[in-house]
Amino acid sequence: PQTTLGRFLAQFVLVPGTVPGGPLLAAWDFFMIGVFVLLALFEPLCLAFFGRKEVPASIRSVDNGITLAFTVDMLMQFFIASAHPQESLQRDLWEKNVYNLGMRYCGSPCSRHDSGAGWFWLDVAVVFPGWFSALSDGRGGSSPFMLLRLFRVLQMSRLRRLSRLSDAAHARYGFPMFVIECAKCVAITLVVCHWMACVWIIMESRVQSSRFSSYAADNHHESWLSALIGQKGDACVPSAEEDFPCVYLLAFYWAVTTLTTVGYGDITPQNKLEYGVAVVNMLLVGYTWAFIVGTIVSILSNLDPATEEFKRNLDDLGDLSKRRGLPADLQVRLRSFMHETRHFTQMNRQRNLVQRCLSAGLQRELAQRSAEVQGMVENVSWVRHLSQDVVLDIVRVLVPEAYGPGEHIQMISCMILMQRGVAGVKGRIISRGDVWGQYDILIETKALIDTSLPLTFSFVESLKLSKKELMAVARSHPDADERLRRVQVRTAVFRAFVLQARQMRSVPLMVGHAKATSAKTRRRSLTGLGPTAQDHEQLRESSVEERLSRLNRIVTDVVLRQEQYHLEIMEEVSELRQALCAGAGRAISRS
Repeated sequence: PQTTLGRFLAQFVLVPGTVPGGPLLAAWDFFMIGVFVLLALFEPLCLAFFGRKEVPASIRSVDNGITLAFTVDMLMQFFIASAHPQESLQRDLWEKNVYNLGMRYCGSPCSRHDSGAGWFWLDVAVVFPGWFSALSDGRGGSSPFMLLRLFRVLQMSRLRRLSRLSDAAHARYGFPMFVIECAKCVAITLVVCHWMACVWIIMESRVQSSRFSSYAADNHHESWLSALIGQKGDACVPSAEEDFPCVYLLAFYWAVTTLTTVGYGDITPQNKLEYGVAVVNMLLVGYTWAFIVGTIVSILSNLDPATEEFKRNLDDLGDLSKRRGLPADLQVRLRSFMHETRHFTQMNRQRNLVQRCLSAGLQRELAQRSAEVQGMVENVSWVRHLSQDVVLDIVRVLVPEAYGPGEHIQMISCMILMQRGVAGVKGRIISRGDVWGQYDILIETKALIDTSLPLTFSFVESLKLSKKELMAVARSHPDADERLRRVQVRTAVFRAFVLQARQMRSVPLMVGHAKATSAKTRRRSLTGLGPTAQDHEQLRESSVEERLSRLNRIVTDVVLRQEQYHLEIMEEVSELRQALCAGAGRAISRS
C-alpha cells in the first residue's frame, strides 16, 4: 500500500493520453526531439574542434543547456505513468505508484521483460560528462574525462519519441507516408555524413592537431588535410588552421563522396590511423547507403500501387489470351473491360481495407459520408422507415460489381444500386442512382419473385445487396427486422393477388368447365326473357281478361328467372373471392 508521501507524489504523475498529462508530455517530447537533433549536430563538432582548445563561452552555454534538459528529462521519468502489461491482472491501465515507477526506471535492463526498464543508468552516463565539464569551466583539454562525452551520443537511442510524434503528426495532418520515409532518408544521410566529417577532422594530425589524433598519429607523415594543401594549395581563408568552417566543408565533401561511392580521389588517407578510420567508415556507410537506396527504390515502386497492379493484370490477361488462343474480338472486349474498370480494383481494395482495419463505429461514420446513403433513402421506400444505424450497416455490406455491354446482371433475390452506365429491364431504362429489386430481396416464395434480369447497354458499375447480408443486418437490429417483416408480408400479399388474377384471366381453370357452360346457358336464357311471338299471337286472339291473366303469368315468370340469375352470379363472385384468398394464404405461408 502507498504511504502518505506516495499518495502525495502520485498527484504529480502524468498519464499519457489524458488531460493535462497528454498535452504536457507531447510538448515535452517535441522539445526533447529538438534537443536530440542539437546533440547530434553539436557534440561531434565539439569533439572535432575543441578537443585540446579552450571551449568558447557560447559553446559552453549550449552544452550546459543540453545537460540541463537531459537532467530534467531524467527526473521526469519518475513521474510519467507506465502502462501495465496486457497479460497482467491489474485493473488499472496505468501504473501511478511513484515507488514502482522508480524501481522500473532504475532497475536492471535484463531484470524485467520491459523495454523501458533500466534507462536510468544510460541517462546518468549521458548527464555526468556534461556536469563534469560544466564544473571544470569547460576546460576540455585539461580534463581526462573528455572521452566520456562520447557517451552522450548514446542518448540518441531515446529517439523512439520521434516515432510517436511522427505518428501523431500523420494522424492529425494525413500527409502521405512516402514523405515521412523520404524525410527519414534525408535525415539519416545528413547525420551520417556529419559524423563522418567530424571523425575525419578528429583524425587529422598535422594542420588541425587534436587530442585524439595526437595519441596515435605519426607526425612524421602527412595527413589528409596537409596532403590536400600540398597538392592543390590552401583553399581556406586565411588558412585551414584558423578557418574551421572551411575544414568542416572539406571533410563533409569527403564524407559525401564516400557515402555515395563516388570517390573522386582528391582527399585520401595518408597514414595508418587515417587508413583504419577510412576502412571502418566505408564498411559502416556501405550498409547505410544500401539501406537508403533500398528505401528510395521501395518508395518509388509503391508511389502508385494501383497502376502497377493494373499493368500486371493486363500482362497476365495477355498471356492467358495467347495460351488459350482466344479470338481477336474477344481479346478486344477483355482489354476494353479492363481499361473501363481500371479503378474498380482500387475500390475493392479500399473496401477490404475499411472492413478489415476499421471498427464498426468508424465504418458507420465513413458510410454516412457516402453518396450511397442518400441514393438508398431516395429510391428504396422501405429504407426510409429504418433507423440511421440500420441504413449505415446496410451500406457497409454493399458489394461493388462491374459488367460489360450486353451482359445480364445476375441478381436473383438481390438488390442493385446503379452507379455508372445504362441498363434495361422490362421496358424500363435504369441508370445512375436507380434501384432495382428492392422488393424481390424481401420475398421468399420463388413464384412471387420477379425473375427479370437487367440487360446492360454499356459498361455498368453497381452496388449489390444480397438477401443474406440484409437478413444478417436485420437480425442484429430487432426493430428493423419487425419493420422489414411487415413490408415483406404486404409485398407478398399484393403479389399473390396479382399472380392469382393473372392466372385466372389467362387460364380459366379455377372456375371450372361446368361453370363456364352454365354461364353460357344463362346468357342464352337472358335473351329469352320477356314475351315471345307466340305469346303475342295468343294475346291478340283472346279476350281482355284472358290477356291480363296471361301477361301477369309472363311477368311473374320473368321476375323469378332474373332473381335466380342474380343469385347464381353472387355465388360465382363468392367462390372467386374464396379462391383468391386461398391463393394469397398459401403464398404468405410459404414466404
